[in-house]
This record gives sequence, C-alpha cells and structure tokens, in this order.
Amino acid sequence: MALPKAGKRIKLDAKKNQIIIYDNASSSLKTIAYTLVEQKENIEPDNALVSGKKFPIVDKTAKTVTIYSKRQKIMTVFALPEAELGSPDSMWDNGDELKITYAEEGKATKLENLSKK
Repeated sequence: MALPKAGKRIKLDAKKNQIIIYDNASSSLKTIAYTLVEQKENIEPDNALVSGKKFPIVDKTAKTVTIYSKRQKIMTVFALPEAELGSPDSMWDNGDELKITYAEEGKATKLENLSKK
C-alpha cells in the first residue's frame, strides 16, 4: 500500500474565510484569515472546473491561491495575506484524508485512505 500524501492544510472554513494549517516552525496549528475572491459550491470531482487539475494553484502574480475540497465540494479562490506571500505551495495542500480504526488504545487495526475512494 502506498503511503498517504501529507499536507499542511487541516481545515477550510468557508463560512469564516479561514484556513487552519500545520505550521512546521512552531509545530502547532495556525489559523489564517483570507480574503475571498471567488467560491463555487457543489462542485463534483468530475466537473470541468476541477477535473484533471492539480490543486492548490498558486498565482504569485495575482497573489491568489485556488484550492478544491473534494469532501466539501468547494472550489475557493482567495487572496493571500501579505505575511503568507512567501509560503511554499505545499502549505495550501490538504493531503490525504485518513480513517483509522482502533481495537484497543494505541493499536490501529485498520487504516483507510478516504481520498483514494
């Protein structure tokens, strides 16, 4: 089985216009408020807007990031805060969503990659 893809984006809160990311420097979660440019909802993975595209799409000229949340079915374009302009593209990537089943404390019995379904 292939290892799951790691990502730094933990949560996209489309209602509050915030992204929660994992910050390597502080080894903690960081909330970043963004300025919404465009958002499209109810976007299925086979929609022409997202099908065959690799997200996140970072446009350094326009200072925007486009992300797609397959689970939330949302495509969001947002403007980056000044402090985040130099961040690597991987910061906005969500990685794979996993489900871990435990039979007893500390011992996983099943690891399921929900992103590959």
